[in-house]
Amino acid sequence: MSDYESPHLIVEDGADRGREIVIPESGARMGRAHENDIVLNDPSLSRFQCRLFFKDNDLWVSDLGSANGSLVNGKEVHEQALAVGDELIIGETSIRVVHNTLNGAPSVAASGASAAPGVEKIPSAESVDQAQKGKKSSLPSSVKEIDLGLKRKVKKAVLLRHGDGADEDDGEKEPRHVPAVLWMVAIIAILAAAVAVVVRVLSPSGGGPPRQPEGDNLAIYYEKVQANPDNIFRYEMLLDSGKLKVTIDNLDTDQHLTEEGEIDDKVLASLRSSIRDTRFFELNEEYDALAPNTHDVKDITITMGHQVHRSRVVNRTDPEVFLKVRELLENFGQTQLGLVALALPPEKLRQFAEEAYQLANDLYEAKNVQHDNLWTSMRAYKDVEIHLRTLDPKPDYYDDAIVKYRTCRTEIQERFENNLYQADRAITLRDWEMAVRYLKMIRAQIPDRGDERNDSARQKLLEAERNLDR
Repeated sequence: MSDYESPHLIVEDGADRGREIVIPESGARMGRAHENDIVLNDPSLSRFQCRLFFKDNDLWVSDLGSANGSLVNGKEVHEQALAVGDELIIGETSIRVVHNTLNGAPSVAASGASAAPGVEKIPSAESVDQAQKGKKSSLPSSVKEIDLGLKRKVKKAVLLRHGDGADEDDGEKEPRHVPAVLWMVAIIAILAAAVAVVVRVLSPSGGGPPRQPEGDNLAIYYEKVQANPDNIFRYEMLLDSGKLKVTIDNLDTDQHLTEEGEIDDKVLASLRSSIRDTRFFELNEEYDALAPNTHDVKDITITMGHQVHRSRVVNRTDPEVFLKVRELLENFGQTQLGLVALALPPEKLRQFAEEAYQLANDLYEAKNVQHDNLWTSMRAYKDVEIHLRTLDPKPDYYDDAIVKYRTCRTEIQERFENNLYQADRAITLRDWEMAVRYLKMIRAQIPDRGDERNDSARQKLLEAERNLDR
């Protein structure tokens, strides 16, 4: 964000009337949802109404596929530059643009005043200084120069009107020079500017917050609503700033789910590339048809850099490109957040959960019979939670499964620490046979090779076995 804290926008009408808004250098998203950078208390707004950003140092607005649109000076816009004085209307909120550049100052070209007609100027030392700055004096002819002691005196420094009959003294004048004080100020200003340039070059961040590369940011809002007289199903996905959130509601099956997670930058880059390949930004804004007793709406808004596009399909078959993007997003959400249970009907999920719970109990009872029984029991209790995650109400054994899952984890960690202590003690005593036995026990009790405890035991085991063979 710029250091200049003057607001770019002021809310003139609505619930937030009087609020001053500064748009950061990276831009800001505005709407009624709490995930926005700027949250407005206007229930008529869409969750994600619009985005404000800077392009070539000018302030722009982009509508994010809002239900009621974004209006500039009464005209609905998709993306438009904003000028000082423009009125932005979103929902029941009216916002005035007071500054439209990144540093908060409106870009207005300065124009100097011209001299009064019929007036001839005999330059004074001050007018020489002003000429150096590209400005012209506009003093009335009757006003004499006032010497503040910062400039050299000129013998004749009066303004004469043409035709007054007064003769100008042709006497020699002292050479006109720029005052020494002004020279010193100019030199200091030049040195300060040079230091600032050097600091910007040497600073890792370029002397300010890093600007996000064009096209590098990715934000997605996807909503699917399928309703008929018997059921309502809603799927919502929000991806912004590397955070993914999926919400699912199915009244018929009593499935209600909200999952969130952080997405790795490499995964985001891959998704960004896949979306570009689909030609989503070439789709029409809306494809609609009429269907009795059915409400089937799929709505996708994607922001990549300064490019924003919304496409909506209502009560009709998805166009090929739209279908490809929709399936890409749903598979992405399922993979990243582990929403595998959504592919099965509720009765099947309940069956799998009950079987997993019974298996977990049996293995826990036999946890001392075989080294990996406790580990497998823990995983089975976890399966119970996964199978029932989207279902409500939960069966009676659900809470018991969650408690026993945590108990298994604690016991596995205690066994690991005890066996590791015995293994390290044997290594210190150079009892390689005992060390090998305990290290193998650790790997059997934690069979997951991706677990760092298994991996550390494996490395120590290799060293112990080499010493044992000597």
